[in-house]
Amino acid sequence: MNRPSKVVFLSYAHADEDAAVTLYQHLRSAGFDPWLDKFSLRPGTEWKNEIDRAVRHCGAFLSLISPASLDRGGVLAGEMKLALDLRAQRLDDGGILIPVRLRYCPLPSELHHLQALDWYEPDGPARLDAALSPLLQRPSMLDRFRAAIGAKWVTAFAVLIVALVAAWLYESGVGGTPAAYRTFIESRVKPAPLTAAPQIGITLWRVTEDNASGTGTCGFLRFERKPIGDRVTTGDRLRLDVQSSQPGYIYVISQEVGASGKEEPPQLLFPVRSVNDGNNAISPATALMIPPAASVCDTLQLTHAGTEERVSVVFSSTPIAKLALRDTPYPLDPATYADLMSSSAECTEVRSRQRQATRSLELPDVETRNLEYTAAGPDVVFTATQTSKPAIATFSLKTGP
Repeated sequence: MNRPSKVVFLSYAHADEDAAVTLYQHLRSAGFDPWLDKFSLRPGTEWKNEIDRAVRHCGAFLSLISPASLDRGGVLAGEMKLALDLRAQRLDDGGILIPVRLRYCPLPSELHHLQALDWYEPDGPARLDAALSPLLQRPSMLDRFRAAIGAKWVTAFAVLIVALVAAWLYESGVGGTPAAYRTFIESRVKPAPLTAAPQIGITLWRVTEDNASGTGTCGFLRFERKPIGDRVTTGDRLRLDVQSSQPGYIYVISQEVGASGKEEPPQLLFPVRSVNDGNNAISPATALMIPPAASVCDTLQLTHAGTEERVSVVFSSTPIAKLALRDTPYPLDPATYADLMSSSAECTEVRSRQRQATRSLELPDVETRNLEYTAAGPDVVFTATQTSKPAIATFSLKTGP
C-alpha cells in the first residue's frame, strides 16, 4: 500500500468478541475505519482472501490479546504472522502493528519486541486514539495521486522525474555538476575556439613498480593514478600528465613549502632541455607527460622533508619569453615570478566524477597512445577565469603529516 489508510484491522479470539465489538464501536466514533470480520466480511466472499487483503492494506493492525487468545491458534495466529511479515518487510508502507491487551496477560513471544497498549486501563482508549491519530491526517496531493493511479506508476513517475532533473542539473552545471569538465572532454575531439577560456586537464601518476634487471638497469615502469589532493610520500616517483583545450605552450613551476611554512624560491621545472628536449608545445589531441613516456627511467621525485610541494601549471597561447629555456630546472627570479603570477588568470577547478586511482599503465610507450590511458579524462580540469591572459592552475602535493 502507498500510505497507511484509516483502516484499523482488529484481530481477536472468538471468546473476546464482545470486547472486540466495543473497541470497534469506539474506533468508529473516533473517526477511524475499523475492520472486524463480524461486520466487514460480505456474504459469499472468500473470507481468507478478504482477511489477507485487509491485513495488507490496513493502516494499523491491532492484535487483541487476552488469556483466551493465547490459547488459540488457527486464524488468529495466521493473521498475526502476516502482520509481522508485512511490518518487517515494510510492505504496508509504514502501517503499524500494536498489541492491545484486553486484560492483563503476558504477550506472545512473537510480540515481545513491540510496546503493548493496555486497553483495560482508564487511559487506554485515549492512548489508543493518540497512537492511531496519524491515520486521520489529511492525505497529501501525492497520496491522492497515488490512490488514483496506483503506487507502482507513481514510483515509476517519481524515478523518471528524478532522472530528468539529474540530467538537467548535469547539463546545466547546477549544483556542482561538472559542466566545465564535460566541455573539456569535448575539446579533445573538437578543439575549443581561441575566444573561449582556456582549460587545463591534469592527472598525477605514481610509480608502483620498476621491473629493473638484476644489474640495476631501469626497466619498464608501472604507474597508477594518484588523485590530486591525496597525500604523497617523500621519495615518491611521479609523472605529471597535462592536457589542454586549445593549442599552446605549457610551463610547470614548483615551490617547496617547509615544515615551518617557509616558502622556498620557485623553480621552473619545465620546459628545460633535459626534459622532452625542451619542447613544451601542446594541442587538444595530445597529452603532454612530464617527463615524457619516451624517457624510460625519468620521473619527478620528491626528496625534501617539507610539508608541501606547490605546483603551478601555466598555459599560454604563445611562448612566454621571460621564461628562458635552460638545460635543467632553475630558480626563478622573484621579480619574474611575481610578474608571471600577476599577468596570469587564475583558474577554477572541477574533478572527474570517477576516480581512477586503481587504474595502472606500463610505460614507456609511444606518445600517440597517451590519450588511450586517459580516456576516462583527467583527474582535475582547471578553467581560466579570463580569456586574454595565460591560465595558471595551482595545486599542492601534501607531503607532511
